[in-house]
Amino acid sequence: MNITRVEYSPSLNGGLDRFLAESFGVEENGMALSVLSAFARLGFDPWAEAARLAALPKQAAATAIASHLSLRSDSMIATRLAGLLPEHAVIAQAGSRMNRMHSALQRNILLLIVLWLLTCIFFVTISGPSETAEWPTASFSGPRGSTSH
Repeated sequence: MNITRVEYSPSLNGGLDRFLAESFGVEENGMALSVLSAFARLGFDPWAEAARLAALPKQAAATAIASHLSLRSDSMIATRLAGLLPEHAVIAQAGSRMNRMHSALQRNILLLIVLWLLTCIFFVTISGPSETAEWPTASFSGPRGSTSH
């Protein structure tokens, strides 16, 4: 089997990139199938699942990988893929950094939304109708169709 390696730019959790970029098969159209692509198609967050697998002992990770990727008949591929996972100590540090960055980003987005809303309220409050502006007036001349005698 001819397997093509796909290179990705380094992510914030680069320890997982080698595992996620690894090809373990070929799709029907001849394209290499990476672990990242397979995990995403299965509905996993690829980096979160890779971090979870890296925290397991290698044999348990290989068993989980074989189960995820339907590799029951070829445990050598699952073992090879598990060997690409970084040691869990490295992942724990990188994962906690990712979690901190994610929560900081969420807080900053919420802060920006709140500041934007407060700014809008402030401008609406101070830019009420100007005293010098002339408002259209309607004149009332009585009920329609009435004739004065």
